[in-house]
Amino acid sequence: MLASDVVTRVRNVLQDADGTRWPDEELLIWLTDGQRTVVLVRPDACMRNESLDLVEGTKQKIPATGLRLLDVVRNVGGRAVRLVDREVLDTGNPNWHTATGNAVIRNYAYDDRDPKTFYVSPPAMKPDPSKKPAKAVLEIMYSIVPADVVALTDELPLEDIYIDSLTNYVLFRCYSKDAQNAQNAALASGYLTTMMNMLGVKTKKDVAFSPDLNSKGSLPNPMAIQMEGV
Repeated sequence: MLASDVVTRVRNVLQDADGTRWPDEELLIWLTDGQRTVVLVRPDACMRNESLDLVEGTKQKIPATGLRLLDVVRNVGGRAVRLVDREVLDTGNPNWHTATGNAVIRNYAYDDRDPKTFYVSPPAMKPDPSKKPAKAVLEIMYSIVPADVVALTDELPLEDIYIDSLTNYVLFRCYSKDAQNAQNAALASGYLTTMMNMLGVKTKKDVAFSPDLNSKGSLPNPMAIQMEGV
């Protein structure tokens, strides 16, 4: 999906083919905002599945480009890693953060209040080329912040399925520009509501048909986020 695919749809609705009222530069800024709003509601809409070299100890960070951790899958080339409540680890062994380091990770703990950080057990060992494996490496899934859209020819990182949501968001911002007009204010509100409803339906469907039984109900409620002022 190209930026122009969204902009063309927006211009068709606005009947502003030559960009007299809404220039391309403005629409591209709002398209950037729209992508980030989609990812705020659906972090899985823009994600990476990559290997992460762990630093020594229990405390780990996702890559700097990341927005939030989604899952820790396994030790690369080996054992699966399980999500464990940190309270369970604290209760079972209050000194688990200072345990002997290991290259094979068994469990991880995560707190939504610190979405870029997670903790591993046992602690990751300091890389040592003399040992096999020489370091702890995990396969993780994490969401990222989409890059700014600067040209109509830019390839958007979101899947094509989100094109209607992005179109509705840009139209919301377009009509918000003239929100002093009651009709435009109503149109702006309607487009934002439509976008959030579309994301809400996708969320419910994805949860309902997910092969991951443990994920039922775990995705965010877009309408609740809208109420918070998105």
